[in-house]
Amino acid sequence: ALFATADPLSLPQAFTLATQKIMADETIAVIGHVNPDADAIGSMCACVAAFRQLGKQSFGLIGQRRPLDPETSSIPGWDDIRVVDHMPEADVVVVVDCGASSRTGSLQPEVLENPNRVILVDHHATNLGFGGVNLIDKQAESTTTVLREWFRYLDITLDRDIAHCLYAGLITDTGGFRWGRPSMHQLAKELVDNGLDIRTIGNELFDGGTVADLVMIGKVLEDL
Repeated sequence: ALFATADPLSLPQAFTLATQKIMADETIAVIGHVNPDADAIGSMCACVAAFRQLGKQSFGLIGQRRPLDPETSSIPGWDDIRVVDHMPEADVVVVVDCGASSRTGSLQPEVLENPNRVILVDHHATNLGFGGVNLIDKQAESTTTVLREWFRYLDITLDRDIAHCLYAGLITDTGGFRWGRPSMHQLAKELVDNGLDIRTIGNELFDGGTVADLVMIGKVLEDL
Protein backbone atom coordinates (compact mmCIF):
# COMPACT_ATOMS: atom_id res chain seq x y z
CA ALA A 1 0.00 0.00 0.00
CA LEU A 2 2.90 2.31 0.72
CA PHE A 3 3.94 2.12 -2.93
CA ALA A 4 0.52 2.74 -4.45
CA THR A 5 0.47 6.04 -6.31
CA ALA A 6 -1.21 7.26 -9.48
CA ASP A 7 1.18 10.14 -10.15
CA PRO A 8 4.93 10.28 -10.77
CA LEU A 9 6.78 11.14 -7.60
CA SER A 10 9.28 13.93 -7.15
CA LEU A 11 12.62 12.74 -5.81
CA PRO A 12 11.94 14.07 -2.27
CA GLN A 13 8.56 12.31 -2.29
CA ALA A 14 10.23 9.10 -3.45
CA PHE A 15 12.84 9.37 -0.69
CA THR A 16 10.06 9.78 1.87
CA LEU A 17 8.06 6.84 0.56
CA ALA A 18 11.13 4.59 0.39
CA THR A 19 12.03 5.57 3.95
CA GLN A 20 8.55 4.65 5.18
CA LYS A 21 8.86 1.25 3.51
CA ILE A 22 12.24 0.53 5.08
CA MET A 23 10.99 1.52 8.52
CA ALA A 24 7.89 -0.65 8.20
CA ASP A 25 9.67 -3.90 7.29
CA GLU A 26 12.39 -6.04 8.81
CA THR A 27 14.22 -8.10 6.17
CA ILE A 28 15.94 -6.26 3.33
CA ALA A 29 17.78 -7.77 0.37
CA VAL A 30 20.21 -5.43 -1.39
CA ILE A 31 21.00 -6.34 -4.99
CA GLY A 32 23.75 -4.92 -7.19
CA HIS A 33 24.47 -5.52 -10.87
CA VAL A 34 26.39 -8.46 -12.28
CA ASN A 35 30.15 -7.98 -12.61
CA PRO A 36 29.87 -5.21 -10.02
CA ASP A 37 32.17 -2.20 -10.03
CA ALA A 38 33.10 -0.04 -7.05
CA ASP A 39 29.91 2.03 -7.25
CA ALA A 40 27.75 -1.10 -7.13
CA ILE A 41 29.79 -2.73 -4.35
CA GLY A 42 30.06 0.51 -2.40
CA SER A 43 26.31 1.11 -2.73
CA MET A 44 25.45 -2.41 -1.62
CA CYS A 45 27.77 -2.39 1.37
CA ALA A 46 26.66 1.09 2.43
CA CYS A 47 23.01 0.02 2.29
CA VAL A 48 23.55 -3.18 4.24
CA ALA A 49 25.48 -1.30 6.95
CA ALA A 50 22.90 1.49 7.08
CA PHE A 51 19.92 -0.86 7.36
CA ARG A 52 21.67 -2.86 10.07
CA GLN A 53 22.23 0.41 11.91
CA LEU A 54 18.43 0.73 11.91
CA GLY A 55 18.13 -2.74 13.45
CA LYS A 56 17.03 -4.43 10.22
CA GLN A 57 18.14 -7.81 8.91
CA SER A 58 19.93 -7.00 5.67
CA PHE A 59 22.17 -8.84 3.21
CA GLY A 60 23.83 -8.16 -0.15
CA LEU A 61 23.31 -10.32 -3.24
CA ILE A 62 24.68 -10.53 -6.78
CA GLY A 63 22.79 -12.70 -9.29
CA GLN A 64 25.72 -14.57 -10.80
CA ARG A 65 27.79 -17.69 -10.19
CA ARG A 66 31.18 -16.11 -10.81
CA PRO A 67 33.07 -15.04 -7.69
CA LEU A 68 33.40 -11.32 -7.08
CA ASP A 69 36.42 -9.55 -8.54
CA PRO A 70 38.86 -9.02 -5.64
CA GLU A 71 39.70 -5.58 -7.07
CA THR A 72 36.92 -4.13 -4.87
CA SER A 73 37.66 -6.29 -1.83
CA SER A 74 39.00 -3.32 0.16
CA ILE A 75 35.47 -1.89 0.45
CA PRO A 76 34.08 -2.65 3.94
CA GLY A 77 31.45 -5.39 3.77
CA TRP A 78 32.68 -6.86 0.47
CA ASP A 79 33.27 -10.29 1.99
CA ASP A 80 29.64 -10.48 3.19
CA ILE A 81 28.17 -10.17 -0.31
CA ARG A 82 26.79 -13.44 -1.67
CA VAL A 83 26.73 -14.56 -5.31
CA VAL A 84 23.49 -16.50 -5.79
CA ASP A 85 21.07 -17.97 -8.32
CA HIS A 86 17.96 -17.27 -6.25
CA MET A 87 16.87 -14.66 -3.75
CA PRO A 88 16.31 -15.57 -0.10
CA GLU A 89 13.07 -14.43 1.56
CA ALA A 90 12.92 -10.67 2.02
CA ASP A 91 10.26 -8.08 2.82
CA VAL A 92 11.93 -5.37 0.77
CA VAL A 93 14.33 -5.54 -2.18
CA VAL A 94 16.66 -2.58 -2.69
CA VAL A 95 18.29 -2.66 -6.14
CA VAL A 96 21.30 -0.38 -6.56
CA ASP A 97 23.25 0.88 -9.59
CA CYS A 98 21.24 -1.18 -12.12
CA GLY A 99 20.35 0.81 -15.22
CA ALA A 100 17.94 -1.92 -16.31
CA SER A 101 16.36 -4.94 -14.62
CA SER A 102 18.49 -7.27 -16.77
CA ARG A 103 21.53 -6.06 -14.83
CA THR A 104 20.29 -8.00 -11.80
CA GLY A 105 21.31 -11.21 -13.59
CA SER A 106 19.78 -14.45 -12.33
CA LEU A 107 17.69 -12.49 -9.81
CA GLN A 108 15.76 -10.59 -12.50
CA PRO A 109 12.66 -12.86 -12.47
CA GLU A 110 12.30 -12.51 -8.70
CA VAL A 111 12.89 -8.76 -8.83
CA LEU A 112 10.20 -8.29 -11.49
CA GLU A 113 7.82 -10.77 -9.89
CA ASN A 114 6.72 -8.24 -7.27
CA PRO A 115 7.82 -4.71 -8.20
CA ASN A 116 5.78 -3.33 -5.32
CA ARG A 117 8.44 -4.43 -2.83
CA VAL A 118 11.34 -3.05 -4.92
CA ILE A 119 13.16 0.21 -4.19
CA LEU A 120 15.47 1.14 -7.05
CA VAL A 121 18.41 3.49 -6.42
CA ASP A 122 20.36 4.63 -9.47
CA HIS A 123 21.91 7.51 -11.43
CA HIS A 124 22.04 6.21 -15.03
CA ALA A 125 20.39 8.54 -17.55
CA THR A 126 18.85 5.63 -19.48
CA ASN A 127 17.05 4.14 -16.47
CA LEU A 128 13.28 4.11 -16.99
CA GLY A 129 12.56 2.75 -13.51
CA PHE A 130 11.37 -0.75 -12.69
CA GLY A 131 10.76 -0.49 -8.95
CA GLY A 132 7.72 0.31 -6.87
CA VAL A 133 9.68 3.37 -5.76
CA ASN A 134 12.44 4.71 -8.00
CA LEU A 135 15.16 6.85 -6.43
CA ILE A 136 16.76 7.90 -9.70
CA ASP A 137 18.81 11.09 -9.88
CA LYS A 138 20.17 11.34 -13.40
CA GLN A 139 22.32 14.33 -12.46
CA ALA A 140 24.12 12.43 -9.70
CA GLU A 141 27.73 11.39 -10.24
CA SER A 142 27.25 7.95 -8.68
CA THR A 143 24.64 5.78 -7.05
CA THR A 144 26.42 6.37 -3.75
CA THR A 145 25.68 10.09 -4.21
CA VAL A 146 21.96 9.29 -4.35
CA LEU A 147 22.29 7.05 -1.32
CA ARG A 148 23.91 9.80 0.73
CA GLU A 149 20.80 11.93 0.24
CA TRP A 150 18.47 9.03 1.08
CA PHE A 151 20.45 8.32 4.24
CA ARG A 152 19.51 11.80 5.47
CA TYR A 153 15.85 10.79 5.32
CA LEU A 154 16.65 7.51 7.08
CA ASP A 155 18.62 9.44 9.75
CA ILE A 156 21.69 7.26 9.23
CA THR A 157 24.81 8.22 11.14
CA LEU A 158 27.84 8.21 8.86
CA ASP A 159 30.60 6.08 10.35
CA ARG A 160 33.99 5.33 8.83
CA ASP A 161 32.85 2.16 7.02
CA ILE A 162 29.72 3.70 5.48
CA ALA A 163 31.71 6.78 4.45
CA HIS A 164 34.35 4.52 2.85
CA CYS A 165 31.66 2.68 0.87
CA LEU A 166 30.07 5.91 -0.37
CA TYR A 167 33.46 7.44 -1.22
CA ALA A 168 34.49 4.36 -3.23
CA GLY A 169 31.54 4.80 -5.57
CA LEU A 170 32.00 8.55 -5.85
CA ILE A 171 35.71 8.53 -6.63
CA THR A 172 35.50 5.76 -9.24
CA ASP A 173 32.42 7.01 -11.10
CA THR A 174 33.99 10.47 -11.41
CA GLY A 175 37.30 9.11 -12.65
CA GLY A 176 39.08 10.40 -9.57
CA PHE A 177 37.01 13.63 -9.52
CA ARG A 178 37.85 14.52 -13.12
CA TRP A 179 34.19 15.15 -13.99
CA GLY A 180 31.06 15.99 -12.04
CA ARG A 181 29.30 18.87 -10.34
CA PRO A 182 30.97 21.18 -7.82
CA SER A 183 28.81 19.59 -5.12
CA MET A 184 30.72 16.33 -5.49
CA HIS A 185 33.67 17.96 -3.75
CA GLN A 186 31.45 18.95 -0.83
CA LEU A 187 30.25 15.36 -0.53
CA ALA A 188 33.83 14.09 -0.76
CA LYS A 189 34.86 16.40 2.09
CA GLU A 190 31.98 15.20 4.25
CA LEU A 191 32.98 11.57 3.68
CA VAL A 192 36.72 12.13 4.11
CA ASP A 193 36.08 13.94 7.40
CA ASN A 194 35.04 10.56 8.83
CA GLY A 195 38.70 9.56 9.03
CA LEU A 196 39.20 8.07 5.56
CA ASP A 197 42.71 7.33 4.31
CA ILE A 198 42.11 8.59 0.78
CA ARG A 199 45.61 7.77 -0.45
CA THR A 200 45.17 4.10 0.44
CA ILE A 201 41.61 3.94 -0.87
CA GLY A 202 42.66 5.53 -4.17
CA ASN A 203 45.60 3.16 -4.58
CA GLU A 204 43.42 0.12 -3.85
CA LEU A 205 40.72 1.13 -6.33
CA PHE A 206 42.85 2.53 -9.17
CA ASP A 207 46.22 0.79 -8.87
CA GLY A 208 45.19 -2.72 -7.90
CA GLY A 209 45.13 -4.30 -11.35
CA THR A 210 45.50 -8.07 -11.65
CA VAL A 211 47.75 -10.07 -13.96
CA ALA A 212 44.66 -10.75 -16.11
CA ASP A 213 44.14 -6.99 -16.45
CA LEU A 214 47.72 -6.54 -17.67
CA VAL A 215 47.32 -9.34 -20.22
CA MET A 216 44.13 -7.74 -21.54
CA ILE A 217 45.80 -4.33 -21.80
CA GLY A 218 48.72 -5.92 -23.65
CA LYS A 219 46.37 -7.48 -26.22
CA VAL A 220 44.60 -4.15 -26.73
CA LEU A 221 47.93 -2.37 -27.27
CA GLU A 222 48.99 -5.05 -29.77
CA ASP A 223 45.83 -4.41 -31.80
CA LEU A 224 46.53 -0.68 -31.82
